[in-house]
Amino acid sequence: MNVKAIADKKSSTHPKKKRTCKRCGCTDARACRGGCYWVARDLCSRCEEPKVTLLKNVALAMLEQLKKKKATNPGRTKKRS
Repeated sequence: MNVKAIADKKSSTHPKKKRTCKRCGCTDARACRGGCYWVARDLCSRCEEPKVTLLKNVALAMLEQLKKKKATNPGRTKKRS
């Protein structure tokens, strides 16, 4: 038996598990409306985007708070001796 025959036999006895998004249930055969791609074994790009957007918004809010705090307390940037 050659290598290709062994690979063909192995793939026919162990079919690939169908990928399914754990949040929305999309698959390779039935993608999200507007399209998506895999970002993890069980998570599509459409379902990951809300997490990324949330983290980005939290980081921006924290940065704004730091800027306001620094503007109201400009003398606190140096260490006290």
